[in-house]
Amino acid sequence: PYFDQLVFRFLGSDPRAAVQQLLTMECDVLDETLLPHEIWPTLVEYQEEGHLQLLYGPAGEVVRLDFNTDPVGRSGEEFFQTTQFRQALAACVDRERLAQISMQGLGSVAPSFHSYLGLQGQDGSTLAYAPDYGSELLRQIGWVDEDEDPETPLVGWDVKGVYNGKRLELTLLTPDEEQFSLIADEITTMLFDCGIHVEVETASTEDLTSGYPDGMVFGRDFDMVLWSWPDWWLPLCEMFSTREIPSEIYPFGVNATGFSDPAFDLSCDRLLLGDHESIEVNIREVQTIFNEQLPALPIIQPPRLMAVANDLCGFGVDAITPSLLWNIEMTARGEGCN
Repeated sequence: PYFDQLVFRFLGSDPRAAVQQLLTMECDVLDETLLPHEIWPTLVEYQEEGHLQLLYGPAGEVVRLDFNTDPVGRSGEEFFQTTQFRQALAACVDRERLAQISMQGLGSVAPSFHSYLGLQGQDGSTLAYAPDYGSELLRQIGWVDEDEDPETPLVGWDVKGVYNGKRLELTLLTPDEEQFSLIADEITTMLFDCGIHVEVETASTEDLTSGYPDGMVFGRDFDMVLWSWPDWWLPLCEMFSTREIPSEIYPFGVNATGFSDPAFDLSCDRLLLGDHESIEVNIREVQTIFNEQLPALPIIQPPRLMAVANDLCGFGVDAITPSLLWNIEMTARGEGCN
């Protein structure tokens, strides 16, 4: 180690009091347990003023907007049955803006449902923000502006899985947490500009994740859900595999979207069961299919962050290590940083 003595101080649960102890040099480091989302604007301001360093990097999770491609008990309301509709909705969502306003510029746009080695699977063109293209796709598949009134939703005619005359009105489920509510409200505004009206419904994480058949999401009786799932060194592609669709036969399945695609299933099996030499090829393949089919729209990778004194160096923010102090022995200060 580059130092002789290390003192851990336990500062309670008040993040603002903890930040003050960093500013007064009573502490040198604050780890993420004392840096909740609501304190991030203050931390960014202090960093801009030169009072501290913010060290951050993508966390091992992805905030996703999942689409119900095969709803249970909702005949005539299968909005997300076609790939074109999912692509249209994705084109209407500005993920760069969502990352900026919800994460204070500390988060990053998720390239896919998985980010290992930065392998995006393709150029990401289907995920680009292009509201005019999204509106044109909606028109091509049968969603029309009957009354030419931008304040009213589009109406479907000859749309697969939807009754003629059905208004394009969707419900968005999300955890009752400030961070998710902020993102959900922004998504609602963005989709409104494309003629899609969305009502946000919040619930506790426990209610959202209850199992099949009564669960709000895993019961597959929903339109869209905004939530967060872990990201690991190997893509959790089984979350979108046919065998993982919750049903009477398999009530504990994790594929709440109901998405089923033989090519994706085969690609996922190759990834999970293949040899190590082909892992990068298989990661690219599974993410390419995902980004084309879009059973879910990856939104943001939230940050892991720590606040440290200006003269400290040597820390490394890792996505999946249990503690951001994993390499504490490499920390140095002042001249030791040379």
